[in-house]
Amino acid sequence: MKTFIYILLGLMPCLAVSSRSDAADCLECHMDLTSKKVVHTAVKMGCASCHIGVDAATIPHKFKKGRRGLIAEPPELCYGCHDRKEFTRKSQHAPAASGACNSCHDYHTSDNENLLLADTYKLCIQCHPEIPEKPHVIIQMMGSSHVLLGRKDPNRKGKPFDCASCHLPHSSDWGKLYRYQATQSSELCKNCHDFLE
Repeated sequence: MKTFIYILLGLMPCLAVSSRSDAADCLECHMDLTSKKVVHTAVKMGCASCHIGVDAATIPHKFKKGRRGLIAEPPELCYGCHDRKEFTRKSQHAPAASGACNSCHDYHTSDNENLLLADTYKLCIQCHPEIPEKPHVIIQMMGSSHVLLGRKDPNRKGKPFDCASCHLPHSSDWGKLYRYQATQSSELCKNCHDFLE
């Protein structure tokens, strides 16, 4: 019984706010959506930039339109701000092509850049676990594989060298989501290593 009373007391501010229905300040109850290092610009613009028809007078909320009151479903929702062509080039990453943006990104807030659910390397190996298990991009003349972590990216100022140094995360004009024009991985080397040109 005590637990129920504590839960009810904790919800009281939200219940009071929710009585104003659509005029409610969502962040009075959903402050966790701005609590991490990176907050989505859409959240800063206001919840109505993505959500409409939310009946805040009901808990749990009822939505007058669509899933969670979204203006549109991802990826169409995302294209309202993000350039569609960045996601629809010839070679497409399956999650981006299917609108499963939340496979890699938190829609609201994250402790990782670009609202990623984890740092780039850790995120990529969740779906590509074979990458750290075998040599990646074997450099024949040096007799070793390319380092995947621990260096700075020479072409992306202030960024670490990671999967995104050679691959684009959403779509590319080249196979295997290559960041640079290439038909095979060895053709990427010249983009960082001058002596290979």
